Amino acid sequence: MIRVFFLRFVLLVFFVGCKSNHVFDTPLPEFNLLAMDSSTIFNTKQIPTGKPFALVYLDPDCGSCQKETEAILAKMAELKEYSIYFISDEPFARMKVFEKHYSLMRYKNVFVGNDYDGFFVRHFRPPGPPYSIIYNKNKRARDMFSGPVDGQEFVDVLTKLN
Repeated sequence: MIRVFFLRFVLLVFFVGCKSNHVFDTPLPEFNLLAMDSSTIFNTKQIPTGKPFALVYLDPDCGSCQKETEAILAKMAELKEYSIYFISDEPFARMKVFEKHYSLMRYKNVFVGNDYDGFFVRHFRPPGPPYSIIYNKNKRARDMFSGPVDGQEFVDVLTKLN
């Protein structure tokens, strides 16, 4: 009887704890990212209002992150009006290789930044990369993907917020 009670208690704590990672309708927090030019500090308060955008947290060496990046890039014609911010707290040199490998600098709507303070993980507590948060035109979180996302689903979520 005590085991059943304890198991129920642990499950309740687990499920309530999972809900604390809820990002919907929360404002975009301000935090700094180091741009790939290695000297520009970009603060998220610089993200303009008026259009939906996405934060994509990744690890440059993660296979799922690479597949998600490829899926997003395959849909860039449909995403050209939306800003996409690729963020990682992995070493700067690895992010630089990632940016170069995918030629991300050729997209005007893509920003690649190094979260040198580790703010993203501390604040959002993603279970791991990839982890994407979609914001509406007022910088309020509206959707989230934990794990790799299909490129068309990514497009659909952004365009429905427009």
